[in-house]
Amino acid sequence: MTEIHLANLFARERPAEAARILEEFDTADIADVIDQMPGGASVAAMAHLNPDVAAQVIQHMEADAANQVVAAMDPVAAARFIGRLNTESADQLLAGQAAPHRRDLTGLLTHEQDTAGSLMDPHVSHFRVDETVSQAMEQIRRHPERHVTHL
Repeated sequence: MTEIHLANLFARERPAEAARILEEFDTADIADVIDQMPGGASVAAMAHLNPDVAAQVIQHMEADAANQVVAAMDPVAAARFIGRLNTESADQLLAGQAAPHRRDLTGLLTHEQDTAGSLMDPHVSHFRVDETVSQAMEQIRRHPERHVTHL
């Protein structure tokens, strides 16, 4: 197993810890490391970076790589650092996103940073009071991309 393979495995399995380690480096170096990671590991690492650091890192990345990382990220996580970019950089990054993802990001970016609105997830699952557990579970299975935090 190579060092790079181990580092990628660590980033994929322990993204929060990997992000804390990466934050000790210069943002240009972090961008180089993230560019070398496979998709899932790079997305996980970016999602766990401090938003201010992530905003600087994304500016050091090639446009295509930055767009791919943002496209694969949860909109809430991506909006946290996109909102810290200058208007021109944010607009360029948003322009590289597919329409549905761009719409989600733009909606989240309408809220001021560090407010409840900027942290909310626009894709919540909701259930009627009269639904059975089976019906609720069926809805959850139809939308696996949504995370259930409260039942």
